[in-house]
Amino acid sequence: MIVVIPQSMNDERNKLLAQYKNLPINVIAYGRNMLEVHKFAVSLAISSKLFYLDLNDNPYMIIGQATMGLEMMQQVHNIDAVILPTTIDGCNLTAGIALAIKEHNSKVQVIEVQVVDVDYWIEEVRSSTTLCNELNFKSLFATERKACILENLPDCLFDKVITINRRMSTNALKYLSKSEGLRDYHAAIALVPILTGQLDELKGKSILIPLYGVTDSITSIHLFE
Repeated sequence: MIVVIPQSMNDERNKLLAQYKNLPINVIAYGRNMLEVHKFAVSLAISSKLFYLDLNDNPYMIIGQATMGLEMMQQVHNIDAVILPTTIDGCNLTAGIALAIKEHNSKVQVIEVQVVDVDYWIEEVRSSTTLCNELNFKSLFATERKACILENLPDCLFDKVITINRRMSTNALKYLSKSEGLRDYHAAIALVPILTGQLDELKGKSILIPLYGVTDSITSIHLFE
């Protein structure tokens, strides 16, 4: 397995190599942005005749990331609501987690909190590339691929989707850092609707906010530079 990540995440590359040192995994840090990473990974997949699993909008990726939701349900019980923060419109990670939670317990309220600022490089990958054509897939697969787009997933998986602006998330990050000593951008995003009274109906209920650890957006990395 080969994993390609941006050069700005070289520290994460070293962590992955150390974590999976006993497995045949190679992590390559290449490119200044997600579009360069994407093009390099596609080229590598073609030249090496490897199966290419794209970060964005791939059904297999969504299913894989759903395992995080299963682990959450197994480890934490009696949850009334889960707040899933993201910086990406149509985020695979939140979709996968929500899918697993709803399958496990449909009564749990799943709320996505999304920063309205568009992630330029993610959108660039989505708008300027077609994986079916890039990898020379057969037309049968191309038809199947088109049937798996994420357009209707939010309506099926989330009980509520809340959008916030970057200023609100930055203020929440400062508050979280000062009050709890925690500098986690995604946790701050999830905290915004609670601080602003948009989720007052959840007062007195058990709420879970997962900490992803690794950012789901290259723009989040630059926040701390």
